[in-house]
This record gives sequence, C-alpha cells and structure tokens, in this order.
Amino acid sequence: MPALATVLLLILLDVPINWGNTISSILALLLLQVAVNIFNDVADYKKLIDLPDSLGGSGVIQQAWLTSRQMSYLAWSSLFLSGLFALPAIMYAPVPVLICALVAFFGVLGYSGWPFYFKYKGLGDVVVWLLCGPLLVFGMSSAVSGVFWEPVLFVGFYFGFAATAILNANNMNDMKIDLASGATTLAIKLGFTNARLLQIIYYLGVVLSSCALAWFFGPWLLLPLIATPLVALQCKKLYSVHTGCDDSLKDIRFDAAKTHLLLGILLCIAISISVWLS
Repeated sequence: MPALATVLLLILLDVPINWGNTISSILALLLLQVAVNIFNDVADYKKLIDLPDSLGGSGVIQQAWLTSRQMSYLAWSSLFLSGLFALPAIMYAPVPVLICALVAFFGVLGYSGWPFYFKYKGLGDVVVWLLCGPLLVFGMSSAVSGVFWEPVLFVGFYFGFAATAILNANNMNDMKIDLASGATTLAIKLGFTNARLLQIIYYLGVVLSSCALAWFFGPWLLLPLIATPLVALQCKKLYSVHTGCDDSLKDIRFDAAKTHLLLGILLCIAISISVWLS
C-alpha cells in the first residue's frame, strides 16, 4: 500500500515513472516483509513468546508444518530474492536506493535478531515506523523516478503511524507473555495505560499526515478520515478494560491490521480521484 500510494502520488505530480522498476521494487518490498515476519516468527518461538495457544505469529512452527531451521532458510531466501529484485532500482538510482536497501537489510535482520534485537529493547516501534513509513516511501520514490519529492514524505508518515499502531496493539496483547520471556517492548516500558494513549497518538499522526497531504495535493486526500469512527471504536475498546490480557482485546491486533489496510485503500482511492480530476 505505501508503495502504490507513492507511485500514484508521483503520477499526480506528473513525474515520469519507470514501470519496470515499479514492479521489481514492489516485489522486493513484499519479499522484505515476508523475510522480517519469518525472522520474527523464529525469534519469538525461540524466546517462547509465540506459544501454540497464543495469538501471535503465523503458527507455522507451532503447528509443526515447518521447523524453526526451515523457517530460517525461508527467511534468508526471501531476503536474498528481495535483493535481486532491488538491483534494477539500485542501478537506476544508486545512492538513495542503496542507502535505503542497506538500512532495510539491517532493519530486517536486527528487528528481532542479531545484532540489534530492536524489538526486545523497546525500539520496535521506532524501527517499524521508519521502515514501513518514511524510508519505504523515500526508497520507492527514488527507485521509480530517480529523485525524491519532499511532499511525498507525508505518505511515509501516514503509513508509518498506521503500521506502528498494529505493533502497539500486538504488544499490548502480549505484555504478560513478553514480561515472562524477558522481552522489553515499548508497551511494557510505558505500561498498559500509557500504551493505550500511544495508540491514540499513532492514529492522530495518521490524521495529521492526511491533513498535510490534503494541504499539498487537494481536499480529496482527506478521504481516509471517513475511517475515523472505526478507529474510535478500536480506542473505545482499549479504554473499556484495564489490562491488555483481557479477552475482549484478543482481536485488537487484527482490528489494527484491518484499519491499516482500509486506510491504505482509502488513500489510494483519494489519490486516484485527484489524478482523474487533474
């Protein structure tokens, strides 16, 4: 979604698009997402965070469909293929894309593994916001147009905040398990009460980013705000309990993921309408 929104916004700006790089870059991003999720699955399994009866992870290891070693091979394969698909963009705009690729490489490896273990040191939110937001948009803009257009950065802020809302919801669900395994997330550092407030701040960041985009590109970019009632319902659910382990919150991470998808679709529709009207 961030990549698609970036390309649509560049079209709105009447920027020439390298469509070959667009396709290869989107494939590279998808494979990066696969890699970081699988690495995270393996790391959480080894730390006894994602247990057979827990909500986290894909469940592939817990169901014995694949071993943790096989999953690691799959993650490394995805990371390698991602690098291959990124090569055309690196050749097209070497400096910006290579910088983004290297940061993404170490971000994927270090999110839940060596050498940084960001996730377990309370830095997961920062890394997710950067990698799934501004860095992704900066790299995508450079990969498909050869240059970076500053107003497009607000697309990165928009998706970065929406992505960290998913992570924060997940961390609130897992506070008890994370504490028992010795993992330290930002939600644990803040406590459940403040983590709930952080969720509101993340969604407020989405709203402000949408307003900034509307300022630069027209009022249709406010279309994603129609999802506000759904966000309000999610926050109301959070404030109806006093702990992240409450059964009523078991779906909160999925609610946040669906909200991210909806916000992405609405933004892409809004930009597409603006392109059509222009």
